[in-house]
Amino acid sequence: MNVLNRVLRYLSIWLRPPKITTLEFDEVDQPTLSFVSPVFVLSTGRCGTKWLTELLRRDPRMRVNHSDYPELIRHSRLAYEQYAEMPRVFQEIIRAARDGYILDAYRRGQVYVETNNRITFFAYAVQAVYPQARFIHLIRHPGDFVRSGLRRGWYHGGRHDVGRIRNIVDPAGWEEMTDTARIAYLWNETNQYIETFAKTLDVGAFMQVRAEDMFSGVQATKAIADFVGAKIQDRIIRSMLKKKINRQMTGNILPYREWSRESKMQLQKYASLAERYGYEI
Repeated sequence: MNVLNRVLRYLSIWLRPPKITTLEFDEVDQPTLSFVSPVFVLSTGRCGTKWLTELLRRDPRMRVNHSDYPELIRHSRLAYEQYAEMPRVFQEIIRAARDGYILDAYRRGQVYVETNNRITFFAYAVQAVYPQARFIHLIRHPGDFVRSGLRRGWYHGGRHDVGRIRNIVDPAGWEEMTDTARIAYLWNETNQYIETFAKTLDVGAFMQVRAEDMFSGVQATKAIADFVGAKIQDRIIRSMLKKKINRQMTGNILPYREWSRESKMQLQKYASLAERYGYEI
C-alpha cells in the first residue's frame, strides 16, 4: 500500500496542470532568474549524495537529480581553473545546462534539487544566475573519501578523470605526488573552495553537514529536509538509514585506520581541513 501511495503521489504531480502555465519571454531572457530557488549540494562526491537523492525523492514536491545531463564533468574542472577570467561564459553554460530542468520544476510547483558533485565548481556561476539559490555543503571523512578514490582508480585515466582538479600552481610537484596525496589534495581543495564560496552567501542560503552525522540518525537528515522544504516522515528516514546506496564494492584497499604511518602522514599533510570538521586522522 505504501508503494501504491507513493506512485499515486508522483502521478498527482506529473499529471496535474502546471502550477504556472506560462512564463513571459522577458522573465526567462533576463541574465538572472530571481523567481526560482533551486538547491544545490556542493561536495567532493562519494559522500552520500546518491543516498540523499533517494531520500528527498520520497517527497514528490522535490525534483531531485543526482547526475543531470549534461553532467558537466570536464567543464567542472574548467570552471575551477577559469571562472574568474570568464565568468559570463560559465554562467551561460549553467543556464544552457540547467534552465530547462529548473524552469520545468518551477512550473510544476516543485523545488529543483541537484546533488551532482560536478556542480560544485559552478557554485559562483549558479549564485550569479539564480540569486535565490540555496546550497548544502556535504562533507565526508578524508580517510574514507581517499580510500574510495583509491579503490576506484582515480587519476589513472578513468572516464571521469578529465573532470578532476589538479594542482595547477605546482604541476611539477603534482607529478611527484602519490595517489593518496593527490586524492587528499582533491578533498581539501574542493572543501576549501566551498568554504570560500560560502562566505559570499547569506546565512539562510547555506548549510553544512557531515555525511557521518547524516547517516547516524534522524536529526541531521531532518535538518536537510527542512532546509530544502521537503516533508519526510521520521519513519521513512529511519528506514532509509538501513539502506546502503551506491556502496563501493570493488578495490582491495585497507580502511584508512589500518594504513601505514607514511600513508597517514600524507593524509594529514594534504587534508589539513580535517581537524576543522572534527575528523581525526
